[in-house]
Amino acid sequence: MYYESQARTKKRHRITVVCTNCKKRKSKCDRTKPCGTCTRLGDADSCIYLNDNAGKLESGSTLNGIEPVRKQTNPVEGTSPGFIKKRKLPQLKQNKDYRQRTQEVENLTSGFYLPIHEEAPLFIDLIPHGFYLETKRSADNLFSLFTDRAIENRDPYLQAMVTFRSIAIKKMMNKLGSKGNNVKNGSLPKSFEALSTFDADDERHNSNGIVDKGNNFRMHQTIHKSLFNKFAQYRENNATKFSESSEPIVAKDYLPPLKVLENEVLVLFEEKIYDTIPIFDMKVLRHEIRVFYENIVEKGNSISVKHYDHMVFCIILLIIKICRLSVQFSKLTPYIYPVLQEIDTSKFLALVKLYLFETKVLRKCNLLQLQCLILLRFLHWCAPEDGDGTETQYCQILMGTIISSCKEMGINWYCFSQPQKYTFKVNRCTRPSYDIMKTSDYVSIFRKIWSYVLFWDRKMCFISGEECQVGKTLQFHFKEEGDTTTWYMQMLPLDSLMKKINDTLNDDPGRVDLNLLRRLISDLKSKFHILASLSKNGKHTMNHCDFEMEWIIDLFSLSLLHAEMIFYEYDCNIAEFYKSFQNLWDMMIHISEKCYNYFFNSDDLEVDSLAKFYTNRIVEIVANKILVLIPAFILRGDRFKTIQYNDKKKMVEFLYGVSSVYFNEFGFEYYRCFKKMFTAKISYKILNRSCEKDAWRIILEFLLNELELEENGDSLTDPKDMRLKDACVMISGFHKAVQKYGRYDSDILSIWNNEFYPIGKYNDHMVGFKFQMRVKVMQEFLDMEKYSEKFNIFSSFYDHASSQLARHTEADTNVSTTNKRLEKRPQKELVQQSVSAALPVNDLIVSEFDMIQDIFDPVDFVSFF
Repeated sequence: MYYESQARTKKRHRITVVCTNCKKRKSKCDRTKPCGTCTRLGDADSCIYLNDNAGKLESGSTLNGIEPVRKQTNPVEGTSPGFIKKRKLPQLKQNKDYRQRTQEVENLTSGFYLPIHEEAPLFIDLIPHGFYLETKRSADNLFSLFTDRAIENRDPYLQAMVTFRSIAIKKMMNKLGSKGNNVKNGSLPKSFEALSTFDADDERHNSNGIVDKGNNFRMHQTIHKSLFNKFAQYRENNATKFSESSEPIVAKDYLPPLKVLENEVLVLFEEKIYDTIPIFDMKVLRHEIRVFYENIVEKGNSISVKHYDHMVFCIILLIIKICRLSVQFSKLTPYIYPVLQEIDTSKFLALVKLYLFETKVLRKCNLLQLQCLILLRFLHWCAPEDGDGTETQYCQILMGTIISSCKEMGINWYCFSQPQKYTFKVNRCTRPSYDIMKTSDYVSIFRKIWSYVLFWDRKMCFISGEECQVGKTLQFHFKEEGDTTTWYMQMLPLDSLMKKINDTLNDDPGRVDLNLLRRLISDLKSKFHILASLSKNGKHTMNHCDFEMEWIIDLFSLSLLHAEMIFYEYDCNIAEFYKSFQNLWDMMIHISEKCYNYFFNSDDLEVDSLAKFYTNRIVEIVANKILVLIPAFILRGDRFKTIQYNDKKKMVEFLYGVSSVYFNEFGFEYYRCFKKMFTAKISYKILNRSCEKDAWRIILEFLLNELELEENGDSLTDPKDMRLKDACVMISGFHKAVQKYGRYDSDILSIWNNEFYPIGKYNDHMVGFKFQMRVKVMQEFLDMEKYSEKFNIFSSFYDHASSQLARHTEADTNVSTTNKRLEKRPQKELVQQSVSAALPVNDLIVSEFDMIQDIFDPVDFVSFF
């Protein structure tokens, strides 16, 4: 009896919050409304809780159109996230049975308490400025939550800098265009016009002997031109048209001999690449290829669309191109696979588009066609040509076609949950034929394809925040099936967790439970490492699929940290903002260090060199994200008393180092990276300011003056363009705040920090906060000696035009513009406007108006700094 009473006194009773259905079923409840279990079982309508009003957070007043999730009484201390009010319980009768008493306590407290081991919900807004859409001649796009455009739209500092940059570039292009200096791009898109024009302007100035002859400009000029020509040729090859009036396509003109294909290409594909895209039964594939060569290549028959010869042809072309990429980016000796490297693949994508998209691909689908679509999706993801860019819109549409085709063909969760229920009727003339693929073979390949497509759908949520297109998941525990088990099948137990993360993120982006996301990410990390260590290919090492998964999770965490920091700024929660600010910086340093090790210490990563064409993609996306976020720290530097000018200078040097590594490692090969280099160099020039010329102040002054010119009808921008007050509502609101408090009566940064973006007024409360720069960890990027003895494409690109164009400013225009500005502002007000305390008053006035004139005339906007 003593033992029983002792057990009762020590037993811990966990009070839970569950819906009434899960309580009856005694099943696990995820506490959503409706919960996942009720949704899966069709009981969503009856999923209720005892008290739906329990646990609601207090609502505060709105701030710039954003509603905080809790009332902030002290900006320094903050409130504990998700504080839940407790309710006093009635006294229970002592003579009741123990179990009955426990049940009564649970009934009374359900809906009022959270499990002891879990944090209360903390809701943040991921869309403080709403969703970001872009409409243009070629496409309309809604940018997903974690794309570059959405991040810049979320962060007011980045939004202002990007708006300033785009307007200034347009003004500069108008100036060059008026002199007939615009450079046409041929096959390159119109967005390349500014890049090539500015680069050519460098060339003109250097050819006139303005820059010292001792530099290596000729080498720069040659490399830049070769890259423009190279990427233009990419696009021209991919846009090749094969008209119906021309001679029929002869397969042997494009394909290597069968022995080369079987003994070199397919061997390389099966040994080094197949694990990355395991959508084939290699025996069946080899059979189909041999039949194709016998009928089409050897006998000279035409490619039959009716018998789906064209799909086998496209699959061969895509596999050869992927294998070429594998060898090209391996950085191994050029003598590896010499025959493969001699194959001309320049017209392969054009041929694939001809046969794939000019047939009935959107009306019906078969296995070969689906495999071809997946190979094309894979190639666009990895290839350096114009394909899947940062926002991934093109391949997201293609992915939707793939998922729809899978569902049409019966490739879905049933091939795992009910594989024995499939009944096949395989007609004759089907490719592959029933003699080659039996019913069990079809189910096996269906499972490979579905697990692969499912993971790609989920991973795009982690990369760009876009909503998953496959809306169903299962609690699945996979048992190995010998050699048929792929890496994607082994990851199926993670699918419900990844889907839960997607739902938490996308169900209501304006009210996302941050604490729940953190727990889910933590669970995903731990379960992934367990699966990776137990997998056949893992063996406690990091192969290319494990490598990508780890980077995907880090990328998602990085994007989420930035969104959290922005939320705390709007919420005026100083303590949490500084904490998230430091955490985000530390995460960026950590990921940057991983990028550095990938480029310069890759032997320690245990990633196969022949798989780098695949792993390069995720590294490129992550490194680009770092370049997008670093300016957010530099522009906020003036708000931190502990961040001095030297600290901001270190941040700018860090930006330069990361940019140099990123563009030198990827910019020579990847079209999308080379295209970003122009705006990246402009951003660097904007931020690389002297102590007395704060970049953030200049950006605000520029945009305010542009709004004033727009209102007065003096703006030189194209009248057909969207007006600045409509395109950047945040700046329009700031302009109204400035007008309210007096344009020249107050310092513009004070108005921004204290009135419009009021978290700045609480900076004095955090005197004890010390920002940790982590200079030792950043050292590899602060010391770019590795590029000092060879060509640095980021350093050389568009490096001389700004200083030269400033010399072209007409003196009479300068004087007249300055006089007009002086007439509008009294001398007393001009003295009050401080740009640099070190300058005398007269020099201050001239210096300020020289800078403004340099922008609004316009001349080269970089000389404005």
